[in-house]
Amino acid sequence: LFENAKSSILLAKTNGDIIMINKSANTLLTAIGVEYKNNFNDMLNDIFIYPNQLIELVKVSLDLNEVAQGEFKLKNHNSPEEYWIQVFILLTKDENNERYLQIFINDISARKAEIKQLSIHANYDKLTGLYNRHATERIIEQMMCEGVNLAILIIDLNDFKPINDTYGHEAGDLILKHISEQFNSSLRKGDIAGRW
Repeated sequence: LFENAKSSILLAKTNGDIIMINKSANTLLTAIGVEYKNNFNDMLNDIFIYPNQLIELVKVSLDLNEVAQGEFKLKNHNSPEEYWIQVFILLTKDENNERYLQIFINDISARKAEIKQLSIHANYDKLTGLYNRHATERIIEQMMCEGVNLAILIIDLNDFKPINDTYGHEAGDLILKHISEQFNSSLRKGDIAGRW
């Protein structure tokens, strides 16, 4: 079960020395371009974008005698593809009362990619890539609640309907894309552009 599990599993001493590691864990390390080392702590900076988050989570959870669990983004040294994992770390003791860490790692990259895509579809206009009306309203409302000074500029395209009627919707779409690119290239940090 240990060797053939799809989840990455490691058994380590509390100082990080790895006693056992399964094939899935080795496959994961290879996929993100990390060289295996005999101590888990020696690999943390190579594996995790924010290793201190994991360290703090483990300390707090183990002090409370709870399972440490969290989701973390990994460094991918092989490609720009994002790797996300869900980690469960349990403290166990053997018959001699020696403490060990059982580490279970699940690859959740596909789920994170789906959530990211859903967020893009929910917040961005498909044609222009600008925020859609719903997201724009939400951002403006949030800025107002936070007391941020803001100015709202609403721009209408004069005589746009005749372009669609004369040259077709594809021509109109090209113009909308071009204008959106011009807006995006002119934005300052903190500015937003949306398609109303």
